[in-house]
Parts: sequence; structure tokens; C-alpha cells
Amino acid sequence: MKRKKTYETASGTVLHRDGSHVQVEIGNTEKLNPDFKTSGESLKKEIIYNKLVRDKIPEIIRGNGAECVTRIAEKDEYEKLLYVKLHEEANELIETPCAEEIADVLEVIEAIAKLKGIGIDDIKAIKTKKRLENGSFNKRIVLESATPDK
Repeated sequence: MKRKKTYETASGTVLHRDGSHVQVEIGNTEKLNPDFKTSGESLKKEIIYNKLVRDKIPEIIRGNGAECVTRIAEKDEYEKLLYVKLHEEANELIETPCAEEIADVLEVIEAIAKLKGIGIDDIKAIKTKKRLENGSFNKRIVLESATPDK
């Protein structure tokens, strides 16, 4: 195998190997498999995710005849990945406000609550208490300014 050369570009890192190239970017990125053989075999593409997915996603991928590589996150990493997933799902909800996206956000919220040892009934009780004390968001009130408390 020839020596790898690495070049930084605006779109990511490009690794050249045996006259072919692999482009690597952060996020949902397609790349050519670096372990390919150059003896005329077709190149396999794989998509790099490095993100938390629902429990049955690997089964679904394999059931569709594709391959995937997974690992189990440690507790600290899992918590961080849940917050990243919450941002992802909240952004999808903002882009496409519908019941399905709200359900996705709630699924992540429930996973965070479970991780923190907080029951859904506890969350509902706190929600009710806050609504009784501070109201809800139904009146569409926008606070533009206020004077400091005396």
C-alpha cells in the first residue's frame, strides 16, 4: 500500500490512498471504505453517523440487507449523546412541526428522565404545579420589558 497523504480542505479531510480518495466530514457523511481492495473490486460506501439511535435501528438496517457497526455508550457519554439528540430532534420539530416530531422529542426527554431517575409522574406533577403558579403559554404573552423587583 502506498503511503497515505492527508490534505485539509474547506469541506473536511481528504485522504489519498492508491490514487483513490476518502472524504471525511463531521455528521452524516458518506465516505468510501478505506479498507477496499484496488484489484477491480467495487468500492463500498458507508455513512458515518457517530450518533445515538433508537434501540431497533441496527436490526432495521440489517433487516434491509445493509451492514452497520455499533457500540454501547458509557453512562457519561450516553447522557451527552442524549442532549445532542434532544437538540437534533428539537431542530427537526422546528423545521417540521408535527405529531411525529413532538413524539421524538418526548422520547428523548423520557430517556433523559429515566437516566436521571426522575419519573414521568413526577415531571407531570411539577408541570402542573408550575402551570398553577406561573400559568401556561396559551395566552401568547410576550414580555418585552419589566422593572426590577423592589
